[in-house]
Amino acid sequence: MSDLVLGIFGLLAIIVLILLVIASHKNNGAKLGVGLGLVLLFGGDAFAGVNLTLPGFVNQGGFFKIVIKEDGKVRSEFYAVDFAGGAYRTFLEEGGKHVVFVPVGVAEKIGRIEIAVRKEDGALLAREHIEVKLVDFPKSKKNFQRMPYTKAQLARLKKEQESLKNIYFTEFALIFFGTDLIFRQPLDGEAPRISSEFGAIRKVKVGKDPKIYTVRHYGIDYPVPEGTPVFAAENGMVRFAGNLLGAGNTVIIDHGHGLFSVYEHLSNITVFSGDFARAGAVIAYSGKTGNATGPNLHFGVKLHNVWVDPKYFFARPAELGRSTGGAR
Repeated sequence: MSDLVLGIFGLLAIIVLILLVIASHKNNGAKLGVGLGLVLLFGGDAFAGVNLTLPGFVNQGGFFKIVIKEDGKVRSEFYAVDFAGGAYRTFLEEGGKHVVFVPVGVAEKIGRIEIAVRKEDGALLAREHIEVKLVDFPKSKKNFQRMPYTKAQLARLKKEQESLKNIYFTEFALIFFGTDLIFRQPLDGEAPRISSEFGAIRKVKVGKDPKIYTVRHYGIDYPVPEGTPVFAAENGMVRFAGNLLGAGNTVIIDHGHGLFSVYEHLSNITVFSGDFARAGAVIAYSGKTGNATGPNLHFGVKLHNVWVDPKYFFARPAELGRSTGGAR
């Protein structure tokens, strides 16, 4: 745009501002007139902003970290980050920075997705975007066979789902994990062998039903002998230690701020609900309970009620961070 055109727009904005001020004085509303004039003059970006640091992209089934630093003009007890239909509340990190880890579902649409940051009162402070990249999740070549559930089992399943919902929707205010959010492996060794990846698309036949159902695998399967020690991936509170219909003997650990690790198909469980589990402590032994096709450990991670790929919690490439100021 030429300097002449910019000058004309600037002159028009000043004229509008003057007219609004004059009109508002006549109606005893000077503050309103000046405010409207400023919005027109500065394109709606007149309110104070915050500085955001976030990666440039994220994969389907992954998560990303947002750091919000107040610029001195804005103060809020917490911030809410809107992303892909979800709202995620920040927690305060050492140094006065507000932090939130945001999950990305396996089926999240790809492309530039908007992020909105709001104060505790709902006032919009900033808009940004992050690129969601497509992941080619593996597809199983074999059909999994499962017997149909009886009426009694379906009733049990419904009851279990309600109990699990109460667990996953209750967030501890305490944060038990480190801000780098790096887990230790739930088994011995830095990289245990994996038999089924997160996000794998499976074909399942139920009883004599000729229909083939397509289901997602929301975790990682480690094929290990029955009785292999299973370790807590991070500090946290044991929220469930018992038997579930499909998962078999299961432990669920709450790490705070909506982050849970889940251990399924266990043989023996060595912790109880309400126990505090330290990272690296033995919490159970692997098995083949529930709908397991053989001895293995199914390890899953849920973040703000969204299943995410556990591999991103063991090691991650350097995050692509960038700072932005103000609203977009």
